[in-house]
Amino acid sequence: VFRVAVICYILSLAFLRDNKPGGNVMDIWENTVLTDKGKALQAKLLQGQTLKITRVTTGAKQVPVVDLRQQTDVTEGGYDITLQPSRTEGEKSILPVLLENTGLKASYDLWQIGFFAEDPDEGELLFCISQASQAKHIPSETESPGYSVTWDFYFNTSNTAPFEVLLNSKGLVNIEAYQEHTESINELINRVNDLNT
Repeated sequence: VFRVAVICYILSLAFLRDNKPGGNVMDIWENTVLTDKGKALQAKLLQGQTLKITRVTTGAKQVPVVDLRQQTDVTEGGYDITLQPSRTEGEKSILPVLLENTGLKASYDLWQIGFFAEDPDEGELLFCISQASQAKHIPSETESPGYSVTWDFYFNTSNTAPFEVLLNSKGLVNIEAYQEHTESINELINRVNDLNT
């Protein structure tokens, strides 16, 4: 399991950092922007609306950086990833998400991640998008059973822009279920290794 953090400030956007095992920190998400629709929603947030994150989705294609702000969806070939309960640290709201390859028939290269939010006038829209400097390979379930990546998305919050996350509970697990799942995967890997020796 890799731990990845995206920093996406509502008022000023930063970048995503990929923390690889072994302590190396590598900036792979150089380009993180509010979309044009996200910027319009931001103006409403400054007038007291609540930011409602509805989903996070991956994109499997790259676009020219100058086109990121105009995107209304992530590029084709990506998948929704699971929103986890948010938490707060100081003035930042942290939104953890989980990408798993369960049921993934074919591997793909991850180029983009997009936050979708609820606009009170337009409905769901692509609020913020990040594009990698190089693709991250997401293996299929048969290629790498039990593969997962977690992201922490950081949003600056303020008294004028409350924060709300809409969760789909089917992706939530307690720590005991997670540990049981991890042990099962480790046992499977050990059996495969034993067969290979």
